[in-house]
Amino acid sequence: MFMGHAPDFLDGVHATADAERLHRQAARLGAEWLSAPLSSFWTRLASEWATRSVATTNYSTHQADMEAVRALVAQEKAWAAQLRNGLEDAALAWRNHQVIASRTLSLMSEIELSAHLHAQQLAGDLEKMLADSLEASDRRVAALASSLGMRPGAGNPWAPETILRVFAQSLPLDDFSATLVPATFDDLRKRLPALVRDVLPRISTLLEGGGIVAAPSGLNASPSATVQSVQNEAINPMPQHTDALRHDIVANLRARPSVEPASAASVGHVPRRDEGLPRYRDIVHEHLAQWRQRAQAAGTWRAHKPAGQGVHVLRSAEVMTMASVLQGEDPAPFATALARDGGSSLQCVIREEMLKAAVQLGFDREQTQFSQDDEDAIDLVAILFDTLADSNDLMPRGTQMLGKLVLPYVKVAVMDDSLFNRRSHPARRLLDALAESCDGNAGESAPHREMLTRAEAVVDQVVARFEEDQAIFELAAKELRDYLEQQRLRAEIAERRMAEALHGRERLHFARQDAHAELVSLARGRSLSEACHHFLEQIWQTALLHVWLRYGADTARYRAMRSLGATLIELDVAGAELQADKLARGFIGQLVPLRECLSLCGHVHEAAEEAIARLCAGLANPDAERRPRDWMPLLMEAASDDVPEPGLRLVSARETPEDPVLVARLRKLRAGQGLRIREEEGHESAAKIAWVSPLTGRFLIVNRRGLRKLVVSAEELAALVGRGEVVIRAIEAPVDHAMRQVWEQLRAAS
Repeated sequence: MFMGHAPDFLDGVHATADAERLHRQAARLGAEWLSAPLSSFWTRLASEWATRSVATTNYSTHQADMEAVRALVAQEKAWAAQLRNGLEDAALAWRNHQVIASRTLSLMSEIELSAHLHAQQLAGDLEKMLADSLEASDRRVAALASSLGMRPGAGNPWAPETILRVFAQSLPLDDFSATLVPATFDDLRKRLPALVRDVLPRISTLLEGGGIVAAPSGLNASPSATVQSVQNEAINPMPQHTDALRHDIVANLRARPSVEPASAASVGHVPRRDEGLPRYRDIVHEHLAQWRQRAQAAGTWRAHKPAGQGVHVLRSAEVMTMASVLQGEDPAPFATALARDGGSSLQCVIREEMLKAAVQLGFDREQTQFSQDDEDAIDLVAILFDTLADSNDLMPRGTQMLGKLVLPYVKVAVMDDSLFNRRSHPARRLLDALAESCDGNAGESAPHREMLTRAEAVVDQVVARFEEDQAIFELAAKELRDYLEQQRLRAEIAERRMAEALHGRERLHFARQDAHAELVSLARGRSLSEACHHFLEQIWQTALLHVWLRYGADTARYRAMRSLGATLIELDVAGAELQADKLARGFIGQLVPLRECLSLCGHVHEAAEEAIARLCAGLANPDAERRPRDWMPLLMEAASDDVPEPGLRLVSARETPEDPVLVARLRKLRAGQGLRIREEEGHESAAKIAWVSPLTGRFLIVNRRGLRKLVVSAEELAALVGRGEVVIRAIEAPVDHAMRQVWEQLRAAS
């Protein structure tokens, strides 16, 4: 009866063994298909950036990134092998519901956290972009999981979440610069969608060839089917059993195996792709707890601890209600805390004001406390706003506007944790625009006062209209950003005018210096008549200056004018020695350059002829007193930021300043390089290099609105950098800079 047939349980064992082999093959090939196109990732990135830097030679913010990328290119083969092995290990670990170990979040550095958050955000975006492909792949992988005897909902080892996690873990972050992480993931965002869209069907085809049949989408079936029927049909599929096969697979997708009943917690649970991806608050929770402990120990913060029993933990909806009650009221407590004028920190003020509102709503203050989740949200908003106030040079109006937004942003943080790690978040974009509008803006001019007025109107609109719909932030940010764009165009014009004025003054300075040096050099040790002395000092020197400015010192015109001065001195000597023939021929030969010299000084027609006649008479007079002459000292303008000091020379690589390495690096900076300047009050403000002098190498440094902050040489800038008054840093959005400092504060607290 059973002759020629293996026992049923052996069929299941063989089927599972076949599925195991197929899974290992898919893990290996999937890793190769995904990693091979990325094996030259750093080489392509370096090539693109090199081309970009050539096209934008006046902008050098990519210099540090390029050095880091070159180091990555050198180890590209080892990195590609590590990526391939990581992808294969992750796919194999999926079999046993394992996750490849990674560093504890609390131990992550700033760059590691940035890579984790960028990977998380890109994974979420890819889930949406590739929804159809992922749905088909998920069904095929679910059938494979069923063949392996795994529970439903095991996930997909080739999903973007897994790929991005492995990619982030493979990055040699010790070699990364501060701005390379977002640039890397921006480039990966261009390449990965097409790659995943190509690889997922190939894996599905491989599984299909091994007998793994996916359930059709939208097909319902009874949950009574078992894994065994799927395995038997996968080994020896029969046409008449196709419907039963579909029912079995769908049953395994939708129900637990009968031998392992589902727990109560899992009943009705639908697995989500983003499960296991922690929120920003989850990542920094332990850091925040330690930060509070340090603040309490330092006496800067006192925790509100309800006494007795019956403590009411405020729900998020109740926190939202309290914030809405306070929204639009006097922002003075928050503005005072931001300005550091009061004795309380911003997080204490937020809690105090909200507990006051709770009392008005009927809650017992002594029996009310915030949930841990909302405590974290409040503290993150407080630290973010404090950091924004410190890292931007906000005037009182700017601090007042920031204070008005504290409670609306508490509501946003309670509702939407992505405020802290999604750069495109509308509320975050509004904060960026507001900080750029107010940074260092004291309303010195009408456009700057108009900028502050616009910003106040936008902030008041948000405070008046925001309930729960965050679209108001998008509209407000767009309105403010549009006006900022107009201001940016004005700032660019102002920067060009300042640069042109500085360049003109520098050229005039060096033209005067050069003309005076030529005069002293030609007449040194020579005895001259009064007529020759007067002409050289008052007319020829001025004409030489004009030729320098118009044509340059390396032109034939400049050499001809210099030759005229030398010839006049020789003719004066000939006149003293009664060499009339030499004097006559020489003077007649110089009439054309003499008239040109006089015309450059404004002497034309009769005035020019009269000046020539006086000069000729003076040179031809043998009895005229001839002696060494004292030349008027070069009149230098008062030393200021606009005019180089008298001792300033053209910048040369042969100079040896106190810190030559730092100065040499600073001389490589170009227009557009971002800076952070520490103001006298301790606040920082954003700035940039607007212009680099081609004559002196000095830097014109302006703020966000194009107003001049500094005009310094490389040596002076090196001194400022050494004292910590200036930090060389790529231009970044205010909230990006603030969030980086928030993370540094939290890490320091732990």
